[in-house]
Amino acid sequence: MVTSPHLNLTQAMQQAAELAASGQTEAAEHAYRQILLSAPRYHPAYSALATLAYQAGNLPLAAEMVAKASAIDSKLGIYHRNLCELYRQLGQLDKAVSHGLRAVKLEPTVAAAHSNLGVAYYDQKQLDQAEKCQKRALILDRQFKVALNAMGSIKRERGDPDAAIDFYRRAVTADGDYVEALNNLGALLVMQRRYEEALLHLTRALQLAPGYCAPQCNLGFVLNGLERYTEAFPHFQLALQIRPDYAEAYLGLAEVYQKQQLLPQAESAARQAVALMSGNAEAHSILAAVLAEAGATQQALSHFDQALTISPALPSALLGKGNLCLELGDLKLAEGLFSHALRGESPQRQLAARYHLSQIRKVSADDPNLAALEAAVELEGLTQNEQRYLHFALGKSYDDTGRYDLAMRHFLQGCALKRKTLHYDAAADAQTFTDTMAMFSEENIRRWQGAGYESKLDANLPIFVLGMPRSGTTLVEQIIASHAEVFGAGELPDLLQMLNRPIAGNPDQNGQKNFPQCMAGVSHQQIAAWGAEYVAGLRQHYPAASHPGVRHITDKMPSNFFAVGLIQVMLPNAKIIHVRRNPIDTCLSCFTRLFSHGQEYSYDLAELGQYYAGYERLMQHWRTVLPEGAFFEVQYEDIVADMETQARRMITYCGLEWDAACQDFHKTRRTIRTASVTQVRQPIYNSSVGRWHHYQEHLVPLLQALGKLVS
Repeated sequence: MVTSPHLNLTQAMQQAAELAASGQTEAAEHAYRQILLSAPRYHPAYSALATLAYQAGNLPLAAEMVAKASAIDSKLGIYHRNLCELYRQLGQLDKAVSHGLRAVKLEPTVAAAHSNLGVAYYDQKQLDQAEKCQKRALILDRQFKVALNAMGSIKRERGDPDAAIDFYRRAVTADGDYVEALNNLGALLVMQRRYEEALLHLTRALQLAPGYCAPQCNLGFVLNGLERYTEAFPHFQLALQIRPDYAEAYLGLAEVYQKQQLLPQAESAARQAVALMSGNAEAHSILAAVLAEAGATQQALSHFDQALTISPALPSALLGKGNLCLELGDLKLAEGLFSHALRGESPQRQLAARYHLSQIRKVSADDPNLAALEAAVELEGLTQNEQRYLHFALGKSYDDTGRYDLAMRHFLQGCALKRKTLHYDAAADAQTFTDTMAMFSEENIRRWQGAGYESKLDANLPIFVLGMPRSGTTLVEQIIASHAEVFGAGELPDLLQMLNRPIAGNPDQNGQKNFPQCMAGVSHQQIAAWGAEYVAGLRQHYPAASHPGVRHITDKMPSNFFAVGLIQVMLPNAKIIHVRRNPIDTCLSCFTRLFSHGQEYSYDLAELGQYYAGYERLMQHWRTVLPEGAFFEVQYEDIVADMETQARRMITYCGLEWDAACQDFHKTRRTIRTASVTQVRQPIYNSSVGRWHHYQEHLVPLLQALGKLVS
């Protein structure tokens, strides 16, 4: 029996569709093209080919096939509707709108036609027209998920995040597996710092579409917001594997690297983001923050200024530039930038700026910033970071105004919040102290003596200023760096970073060993090489053109106290100044400070006391095993009591003639990157001596941990 041509086409189309459904794409395409050879004007075959092309990601071919179908039957609205979306995705927005208008005319009661046209208008930034189309779609179908999602994006673009979230939620309610709405909802919740909610939606989006790069990246931002940087890292990497030019993923990576103190990698990622979207203010701000931390002050200022040119009220740029001005000694400009960051922000989002304002000067009881902080205690929905800013700002403010019990209540709350975010292991630190003392035994030190780098040109260049954080190391460096022949390089991570690299050819090292384990089996040649490398790196921090006549460069990394023994054998001509301070005052000063990074031991009083006791044991070990005079010690309280005498002692130890500028250290203009930046811009004051007595009843865990060190 001979079948009709129509029946043959139907059977052929069904067979081709079955091939496509079973994944035999090439065979399906061949079948559809065979149909067109026998029936060139059979437009459903062109439509089917368009579907295959779209699924393969070939948008131009998909548009070409739909256009051919539409040319055959121009009155079928679905073809114009599909062309509207395809041309929109191809960036041909005028064509998209033209076909969208035709689709609406042909299908006035089809919600998808109005919605597709609305999305094309949205991409043209014609928000009024876009909203009109989406509203019409929702009149036709109240649960039309694409229109609900599009309305969310329109509201977001109009600066109405609450309405946007409501529409995104409605889209997800209409279809719980709608990946685009799940991602959009998650992304907006991230912007509002509602990280736990965002996590749920973005995780669901990735379960449904693991190859979709946007939720991968947004989930990374959620984990960054939750300070789970190690977990965030692979999500940004995966997003970039899917889409190598994804600028937002580079921004997320830059933040991860910066938090891990991997500044070269952070700078590289941030520069990639800026290259991909040079008009994005946040990209310039993140790059500027990384450059500032790396000590590239002028470059950092330039990128902060570029960010503020693009977005004058960008909080991250205002706060970042403010902190940089603070480090440069321009306290007035810094305060102005912090104040500017308050404008137009919700009380919750003001807390970072209010924290910085509380740190920049002594707070008075009638300070309006204090009043705003007190009011913020009643705010709901604060992120952990915002809560920390609030408690440390109130602690500082109440300390300044003499309300010590109130101050300690907030310091305790702030530290408890910070401690929850850390994976600090007190036992591991205790073991490091023990291992360092064991590695630097008298026998090993005798064996290493004479191995150091002793170039007459620069082996005596470094002056190390070390000790516990908040012990007075910044003050001591500022005094010494005020000398005409000394350049203050600040806190440099160079030494310990260098020591924590693998040593090629060391038989005692199976893979990477950190300090002090890296010293096992180390040769004299390696020690000398370390010395030469360190000094060469130190010179990179010294701008010779603007500071002629310098004989010494300071390195004020407090934690270099771990390496006093190595410094002494590695750079025997270097000067080492150990700054001491009352143990309880030192620990209290650490506990009441929200550090930008590091010092993880300082957010629990018992752990802080244990760490200090370990530090004190190690310093006593150095006094015992190193030659007499291997390092110079100065007491903070003695400096406060008689600054000139102690300053002259230090300058003499450094082998320099007295310079009167050392006495007026607070007038010296230089970049100071430390928690003590505001204090050293002032003359000597003694209010911090014996400060711990105000808090004595709250310090029992600390005092118990310090034990015999409490005199």
